[in-house]
Amino acid sequence: MLLLATLTLLVLAALNYYISGRALFHPAVVYSLSWAFGVFLIWLAGDFFYAVSPETILIFIGGAFALSVGAAITSFAPQTAKSKPPGKRFDWIITASIVLILCGIPVGVRWLLQQIAEHPAGNFFGSAAYTMLDEKVQGTFGYTLFANLLTFSNIVALLAFCEREDHKKRWWLAAFLALFLNLLVAGRSGLVVVILCLFCLDWIKNRRIRWKLVIALGILLFILASSIAIVMGKAGASTQASLSENALPVMNGLVLYAAGGLAAFDKVVQYPDAQPHDLVISIFFVQTLNKFGANLDVPNVSSGYLDIGPNSLVINVYTIYYTYWNLGYSGMMLMMVFLGIGITLCYRSALLGNRIAAIIYAYLFAGLILSLFAEYFFDTLNFVLKLYALSWLVYGLPGTWSRITAFLSNTVARRLSDYQRS
Repeated sequence: MLLLATLTLLVLAALNYYISGRALFHPAVVYSLSWAFGVFLIWLAGDFFYAVSPETILIFIGGAFALSVGAAITSFAPQTAKSKPPGKRFDWIITASIVLILCGIPVGVRWLLQQIAEHPAGNFFGSAAYTMLDEKVQGTFGYTLFANLLTFSNIVALLAFCEREDHKKRWWLAAFLALFLNLLVAGRSGLVVVILCLFCLDWIKNRRIRWKLVIALGILLFILASSIAIVMGKAGASTQASLSENALPVMNGLVLYAAGGLAAFDKVVQYPDAQPHDLVISIFFVQTLNKFGANLDVPNVSSGYLDIGPNSLVINVYTIYYTYWNLGYSGMMLMMVFLGIGITLCYRSALLGNRIAAIIYAYLFAGLILSLFAEYFFDTLNFVLKLYALSWLVYGLPGTWSRITAFLSNTVARRLSDYQRS
């Protein structure tokens, strides 16, 4: 069943590839290939996980098909003219942002060290990770500042990469700062997202896969993920063991995190009460309304650990479908159609030269791949809005500013002309 599902998803990816004009980075192609990989990895793992039910496999195939339908619908949308390359842009905002991050790091590190002293663990990185997950800490002003500094550094790294031609040193500094802050709190997900975004942005600009970059980013990702797994003691890895002794636990850990979400979601499908939660996609809107005094009940979106394998395997990620689970089967499929439409429209705009759309799509591209773990669209709207806002300041504000100044100049000139005539 798993092999048949893998082949079905690969065929769907191939169809999308040819329909899209042989575009490997088309949303429907990326999504279908990612899920084909995830399902194949479960098959390859054998009895590492519990058996996945046919019902869950049909959801995986149906979701990929629904997203493909949404992507196909966009072909009926009118094709806009190709965007002109951005002329004047506020490039100085990237430099100023890096300076701001440099100024904020000492304050952020000091706060983190104070919190770590109150949350001792086996090692520094373990203490940092558990500190950032502590709900009491998350409610403090210091946490908000540090989390925003980390988010800000990731966004600035993406913008610096886009404008790296004449500012290579600035790009390397931005990348180092983002890497440093993510490693400081053992932030594997943040590092993975940034690396996938860089990969996509490079393809959008060059329209070809640069294999040297792919290999370099892949090796970097593997080393960082493995190192963090070892220092965090994941899947039985230990800093006290040798590299050869850690090899098997690290590989088991990579398989667990790459495909464990699929097995965990199957557990939810078979036992719906295993992880009861409210409608997860509503939390951003509820929290935003509450900031304006709405006083609404915050949905329960907690995701506890589930047993997913005979070797005491537990995990707390359940794929993108867990987020839409409360919508029912029809609701899940309709949501995938909606995502297919929205993400593909952004993709098309990016290919037409819209720099803001390119940066947003790079993040959506990462979300399509990481949908094997969680939902990176509605659940991270806060980040998407920040990403759009800073991108617009660099690429959108200059044009708006020019139009405003031109309008004011013309208005003043007209008034002066009218005054002189009178």
